[in-house]
Amino acid sequence: MKTVIKITLLLLVCVLSFQTNVMAQEYWDKSTIDAAFKKELIALGFEDGKYLDRDEYTSAHQPYIVSGNIIHTASISAFGPDGTALQGKIPTDVSQEELYVASRLACVGAIHHIRNAAGGDLSKVRKIANIRYLTLSEPEYIDYALVSNECSTLMVRVFGQTVGSHTRFAVGVVASPNNESFKINVIAYLK
Repeated sequence: MKTVIKITLLLLVCVLSFQTNVMAQEYWDKSTIDAAFKKELIALGFEDGKYLDRDEYTSAHQPYIVSGNIIHTASISAFGPDGTALQGKIPTDVSQEELYVASRLACVGAIHHIRNAAGGDLSKVRKIANIRYLTLSEPEYIDYALVSNECSTLMVRVFGQTVGSHTRFAVGVVASPNNESFKINVIAYLK
């Protein structure tokens, strides 16, 4: 009987400890997230911190879908403030530094689509779950993680650690539509 009581008490302590950790997670408010996102856009050269809306989708191909509380984005290109995307393979056509910028540009594009999917309110995002990174590269290139880190850390700067940290998958590709150097797609959860 004493063993059963001890086990029960131990289980109770474990459950309460887990619930305390879950409740202690940090969720940023709308104004904090919006300010962080605007700061990233301005740093990338977007005037007034506003991302460009692009009219490149059709009724059959959307920039995102929402299924239940899950957001799935399409492949998002690294469009700069002038509307162009970096083109060419690393390391022959583009540099590592250019890819770092492309990673951040694709990331703000993803956040823009996620905001639209969340009805304009990024604080409704519960979790950035997974990001898939596709880099147009020569066979000898292997530094995908370094490029992916640019977007991964940007997600945490915008959403905070609790929401912005995620799993990821980064690979090189031998061909890309329009010879674009970098693309991502994201899976996120709404509250």
